[in-house]
Amino acid sequence: MSNRHQAFRNYREEKQLTQRRVIAAAIFVLFLAIVLMARLFYLQVMNYELYQTKADENRVMLVTDPPPRGLIYDRNGVVLADNRPIHSLTVIPERVANFPELKRELSGIIDISDSEWEDFDSRLKEYRRPYQSLTLKSQLTDEEWAKVSVDLYKLDGVQVEAQLTRYYPYGEAFAHAIGYVGRITSKDLERVDRLAYQGALFIGKTGIEGFYEDTLFGEAGLSKVEVNARGRIMSELEKQNPTSGKDLHLYLDARLQQYAYDLLGDYKGLSCCN
Repeated sequence: MSNRHQAFRNYREEKQLTQRRVIAAAIFVLFLAIVLMARLFYLQVMNYELYQTKADENRVMLVTDPPPRGLIYDRNGVVLADNRPIHSLTVIPERVANFPELKRELSGIIDISDSEWEDFDSRLKEYRRPYQSLTLKSQLTDEEWAKVSVDLYKLDGVQVEAQLTRYYPYGEAFAHAIGYVGRITSKDLERVDRLAYQGALFIGKTGIEGFYEDTLFGEAGLSKVEVNARGRIMSELEKQNPTSGKDLHLYLDARLQQYAYDLLGDYKGLSCCN
């Protein structure tokens, strides 16, 4: 009789213990739910503007579009510095899994000099936005363009882009005055607005090209794009087209300058003073 009573008593105690444990667990879960809700309220209501701004900064990126460079004319409207379209071989580093293998494959298709690879490697170490293409070889010939285009499907990260480059119809005859443009270096970026020149390939180095750089360069376009977590552009939200650089009209006479240049031939012009 006592054994039955003991068994019944143990069963009742175990049931009560289980109920207490369930109640304690329910209270603990309810406490965690309250903490979670309070945290969500703090993040989504109290600090909504702060985290919304941070989210937009991570999701939205500004990308610049370099403007066409202004032209240079002589006194009669003859073009001394023009823009001409070229095709350049560019690479998106983030899409390349194996650079040594890519170098081997490209070298077997077209001739890429060591200096071009060294220049590419140095620019690869500089700051740039994710998934921004870098020029490996500019001014591809028609034959090189055709060879690369055939194998583009198996060259991950490689593409052929149409770009504008400077063209001087009179060549050396005006080199001393017009000067020239060259590829932008890290030293050049120290004296210009990096954002405005993002994506630009060339900058005025000497002569009129260098002295009137601010006038000839124009104003870069600006695009607001949506990117994913890895920085890849997914869509374009807003776009402001670039403004071409201003043209320059000089007092030089192209025909007279060319005539003097032809007369001099291999001789160097000398200047004299009293």
